[in-house]
Amino acid sequence: DRVARVLAQLPPESDPPEVTKADASAEPVMFLNFSSDAMTTLEVTDFAFPANLDGDLNANVARHRRAADGIPLVICHGPFWELVAASKDPAIVQVVLRRHSAALRAAREIGAAFYIAHTNFNPLIREASYRRNFPRRLLDFWLPLADDAARHEITICLENIWDPGPEVQAELVSLADHPYLKA
Repeated sequence: DRVARVLAQLPPESDPPEVTKADASAEPVMFLNFSSDAMTTLEVTDFAFPANLDGDLNANVARHRRAADGIPLVICHGPFWELVAASKDPAIVQVVLRRHSAALRAAREIGAAFYIAHTNFNPLIREASYRRNFPRRLLDFWLPLADDAARHEITICLENIWDPGPEVQAELVSLADHPYLKA
């Protein structure tokens, strides 16, 4: 097996590699996790993936809480795969809310100061009203989450992934005028 062939090349204190297959039709994704006695920041990406939110979330949180112990700045990346908080379909918005609520709870429990999220703006939609209304539609979604994050001193930072520029995030943050919702 290919994993066994590289084990001898890893430092002795390394954890063994974990190989998982979430979806046979998905693109391959590889994550490399590193740690250091001198590391001052930890960015946790595990809670961005559906399999980690659907699995044993409490065990995953406990593992990250141990890893984050003593690290002064912890950043948690929220889910984003096909999650559109500005969807016109309320059922989709509820799924997005459940995903972000679970990931924000995990962020709180591991002591994160920042929570990274995406607007999931779709630049392929060319309808003028889509771009014009997108930030306002996101307000209803993100403001309650920002209020919850504020109670735990977690700042939500909106990062672009598909957006052609920073304008959507800038407009949303300006409209929200919330100290715990930034870009």
